[in-house]
Amino acid sequence: LWHPENLQKKYGFPELYLKDDGVNPTGSLKDRASFLVAAFARKHHIREVVVASTGNAGSSMAGVGAAAGLKVKLFLPKTAPPAKMIQALQYGADLVLADKNYDQAFSLSLEYSNTRGGLNRNTAYNPMTIEGKKTISFELFPQIKKVPDHIFVSVGDGVILSGIYKGFRDLLKLNRIKNIPVIHAIQASGSSAIYRAMNSGVFEGITSETVADSISVDIPSNGLLAKKNLESFGGQCILVTDEEILLAQKELSSSCGLFSEP
Repeated sequence: LWHPENLQKKYGFPELYLKDDGVNPTGSLKDRASFLVAAFARKHHIREVVVASTGNAGSSMAGVGAAAGLKVKLFLPKTAPPAKMIQALQYGADLVLADKNYDQAFSLSLEYSNTRGGLNRNTAYNPMTIEGKKTISFELFPQIKKVPDHIFVSVGDGVILSGIYKGFRDLLKLNRIKNIPVIHAIQASGSSAIYRAMNSGVFEGITSETVADSISVDIPSNGLLAKKNLESFGGQCILVTDEEILLAQKELSSSCGLFSEP
């Protein structure tokens, strides 16, 4: 958990913190889910894990799978960043590229696991992805010594958002906390299905295009649960442009030393 003094002073928020999941073993926030999936596969003697990804979940599962001695079948859109493809290949994943987009990669991975077997790790399909990501909440509460007032989460499929909600809901049920924080779902203006659904009530299949490739999805596979969580607990959804994303990336790097992907 970062305590960015320069940003705190600049914006007048002395209790601003940054949760940096780039320090996980593969450099990806998706490791939280991958560890749980790999442990389940090992426990039940499943030797292959199947996953669709825009890049991060795939490279994460490939790395964690390599350590666990598992075969990983990875479906990526051909537009995925080359660096993430290289990382997954170095870990030994069997890579298949989808011609269109992440949604197609998702469908192909389900078809593969349904016909050929293996444990499908897909975000919003395998419930362990949400259970893994709720550990963010389990860490934040003791680190800050209280429930944060506000949490800002970048959102594509909505699984990290739902995982954070799940963690705080669990803490509430256990009487460890008295309230759930206001959670803000941050979406790129070029990939804003959940934001639009919050206003219109329906999810539309509009092609996404944004520099933030990790949260670029046409129809979010966890969209309904993410929307339900936001509406049930007074959450908000905010749009940011690609220009704002790149400016923020530069500011994070130059003001506090946190180099993040867009």
